[in-house]
Amino acid sequence: MRTTKVTIKASSLPMGSPLGIIILFGLLLDRLAAPGWVWGVVGTLALALVIEFIRQRTVGQEHDVPGFGELS
Repeated sequence: MRTTKVTIKASSLPMGSPLGIIILFGLLLDRLAAPGWVWGVVGTLALALVIEFIRQRTVGQEHDVPGFGELS
């Protein structure tokens, strides 16, 4: 399996988890009483975000940004 390069290492920048935005959209849809098909579309997009997030964290290769990160 080919590794992909992730531009910034986790020690240089906080991890961008999609959990917060998924919760936000879930609360918004609940508040607006969205129909079932909208829940399905948003749920499918949320699942795609989670899969891509997990793929980047497991397969991606991290690199430090010059001048940032852990001090030696």
